[in-house]
Amino acid sequence: MIRIRKPGAFWTNLQIARLLEWAHRYGDGWLRPTTRQGWQIYGVPKPNIEPLLRELHEQLFTTQGTCGNHPRNITCCPLANHGDSLERYAYSLAAEIDRLLIPKCPSYEVI
Repeated sequence: MIRIRKPGAFWTNLQIARLLEWAHRYGDGWLRPTTRQGWQIYGVPKPNIEPLLRELHEQLFTTQGTCGNHPRNITCCPLANHGDSLERYAYSLAAEIDRLLIPKCPSYEVI
């Protein structure tokens, strides 16, 4: 299983359709939403992991920060980005905290 996140967690219909296409191409066809605003592709055999990670990276998606022992539940109302200046500040602050807490392990790029 590959768990996918997108910084900001704002998914368009086109992006979700692409994830579903990859679920059929690289996994067993199952694409499931997570409670943390991400997605999971199930049944990915080992030979398909590298090409799937390349596709994800090209679309600015990542698997970093999707599980493990680190904070990953930085949340903010997605409508805050369209509100008044205080609400937009709250959204930008949540996005910056998310960016700062993402693991910075160089081994991810090695793949």
